[in-house]
Amino acid sequence: MAGNGIIRQHAEIAVEIRAPRPPAPLLRPAAPLPPAEEVEYPDSDGSFLLQNLKHSAQLLYASQAIEQHFRDARAAVAVDAPLYWEQGNNRAVLAPDLMVTLDHELQGETTYQTWIEGRLPDFVLEVVSPSSADNDKKLKKEVYERLGIPEYFLYDPDASQPAQRLLGYRLDERSGQYGAPLRPGRDGALQTPALGVSLRAQGSRLIISNTATGEDYQPSPEVRRRLDEERLQRKEAQTERDAQTARAEREARQRREAQAERDAQTARAEREARQRREAQALAAREARQRREAQAERDAEKARAAEAQAEIRRLKELLRARERPPSSNRHPPP
Repeated sequence: MAGNGIIRQHAEIAVEIRAPRPPAPLLRPAAPLPPAEEVEYPDSDGSFLLQNLKHSAQLLYASQAIEQHFRDARAAVAVDAPLYWEQGNNRAVLAPDLMVTLDHELQGETTYQTWIEGRLPDFVLEVVSPSSADNDKKLKKEVYERLGIPEYFLYDPDASQPAQRLLGYRLDERSGQYGAPLRPGRDGALQTPALGVSLRAQGSRLIISNTATGEDYQPSPEVRRRLDEERLQRKEAQTERDAQTARAEREARQRREAQAERDAQTARAEREARQRREAQALAAREARQRREAQAERDAEKARAAEAQAEIRRLKELLRARERPPSSNRHPPP
């Protein structure tokens, strides 16, 4: 497709990553490749990849803004088009969200084959979604660097840190590698000199402006509608998250209160059990003291009875000794 047209394919293709120039390929084919003339380069793997609303709206805005920027210049803009970089190997493929090739008219209608186009894209933008984050930030970055794509930008509307929502990398011509992420200007924007535009994150929205004039490219009515839907969706999602957080906090508080009540019940039960044990020990001690006191009383009574008995015996003995002899006893002969 030539001119400023957009190639649209909402599908990612299973890839085998190979670099078209030294150093060695990232991955080698698992099996021998067929002759180049027999290889087909599909524009889809047959499965429709439904992008989330936020991803779709931001990507559509970016493509329209870039097309608007180059409306009076020759540049090829492709969205979700498979990028093949090795003739004869249809597994050496990625599908950038958006790629721009300056001063060029696309030869392919649904795919970007570097040996047909005769060059690599000058700029690639990936709009990061939760499912593609690792792929976009690691694997694709490495591949685009190995291929030699001059500029690679990532926009992550879901990044928790504002500074991580928009990242840009520029290829160092001497090392052939991406350096550290580009530093934003005072307005927080990243510039791409090749395209002549600036990109900045405004909340969860991507804003693209003309670097020369400072003018922001406005979304079309359709994109604005989608962005409004995205904002509504985000608000509803935030409301639901807040409600879930409130429920979780309420349930956690109820669990803490229930645990506190169980702990209090356990403490009361332990206190009552301790009091019962102490009462039982006191009762046992008092019972022992009573038994000991009774035994002592019984022993005293026994000793007193023995003493009385001994006194009676002694008295009887004494009386017996004091009694005069009987008068009717016969005198001795």
